[in-house]
Amino acid sequence: MVEKLERLRVVDVSVLPDCVRANTNATTIMIAERVAEWMN
Repeated sequence: MVEKLERLRVVDVSVLPDCVRANTNATTIMIAERVAEWMN
């Protein structure tokens, strides 16, 4: 189990504005991908 979680990254999307009126799924994925690139 530990080997599978070795490269796991968790991104918090609390950087989004408070009044979001749309689905945030695509935005969350984009933020996670960018942060993952920065961490490498």
